[in-house]
Amino acid sequence: MASQRQWTVVLVLRLSTLFILAASVLVLVFNTVKVSLDFRNFTLDEFNPTKITFKDLITLKYLLAVAIIGALYTVCQLPFAIYHVATGKRLSRNDCMPEFDFYGDELVSYLLATGIGAGFLVCADLKVNLDKMMKALEDAHEAGLRDSRESYDNFLNMGTLATALLFLAFVCMAVLSVLSSINRNHDKTRSIFG
Repeated sequence: MASQRQWTVVLVLRLSTLFILAASVLVLVFNTVKVSLDFRNFTLDEFNPTKITFKDLITLKYLLAVAIIGALYTVCQLPFAIYHVATGKRLSRNDCMPEFDFYGDELVSYLLATGIGAGFLVCADLKVNLDKMMKALEDAHEAGLRDSRESYDNFLNMGTLATALLFLAFVCMAVLSVLSSINRNHDKTRSIFG
């Protein structure tokens, strides 16, 4: 059986994962930008700016879904970790919980990893391509593009921040996955922490 210290570490990591994923969701949901340049038809409209949110990029919607799934899984795991830290015993006496912990942690870790890859790549790719396009339009002496360029850069930087938060949650979940693997495979008298 795992030591009390190991379960305290598990609880701290689960809480950290939950808070980091919640922060990532908040950054994504509240990341909006209004720009006067409409990239759909390359027109400037300073009186009716275009509003861009995470809903406009499929990858950011995927990033949000992954963060929500990870947070929901973590919320489901919290009562078990809290009970174990408080009582020193598992809530369930059968052998299915170590298996569930292990496979659940693995699955959520992989989901978070795919979200990280997608989020970083799309933000970096869009930033490079938008910079090239904005530079070309600025060279054509379009007025008002500098503000639009800074707004788009800000929007993509916030997407990168949300992805970085997802990476931190992935690190927590990866450590949890290792701990649940050790707990799953250890005999009942030994523990990694003592």
